[in-house]
Amino acid sequence: FPATYQEVILINTSDSLQPVVSLPVKMRVIGTPIAEYSTTFINFGTLFTNDGSIESFAISNVGTDTLVINDMSSATHLIFTNEVTPFGIAAQADSTIQLEFSGSPTAGLIFGQLVVSTNAGNTNINYAAEIVEAPIATVSPDSLCVTLNAGEVLDTSIFLSNTGLSSLEYQFFTGYADSS
Repeated sequence: FPATYQEVILINTSDSLQPVVSLPVKMRVIGTPIAEYSTTFINFGTLFTNDGSIESFAISNVGTDTLVINDMSSATHLIFTNEVTPFGIAAQADSTIQLEFSGSPTAGLIFGQLVVSTNAGNTNINYAAEIVEAPIATVSPDSLCVTLNAGEVLDTSIFLSNTGLSSLEYQFFTGYADSS
């Protein structure tokens, strides 16, 4: 690891005037940060318009000196949630970086690139998200209120429709509503 080391080399000689010669030695070791990334591609998956998502990746310093993250930048859609640059990662340590995809009002595929600038060089982390229009559920009637005598049966219809642009996933359950 980086440091300055000082020692003395003692040399025994047959010289009667100087039987031991001392040679001072000073050595400076310079460390090198080495960045390793857990991934170079982040997939935010399929999101509805204007919805965000959080993903993370790790930066490890496998070198022998502090890795300095000078800057992280992206042209669009990314918010860095946990670090303000610059910051350092000690030798043989790591840091997890959380990225928030801020969403998009427009449907389609979005591709981008995060540039991580360090004292060990720059690395590009590519990212992607598929943005789709949300489903819109409509239920008719708005509510049901019936009174039945014991033993009576009522058969009625409930209509569920989707006026949105994505598939609507649904499940029906029965239960009792809180009457308060």
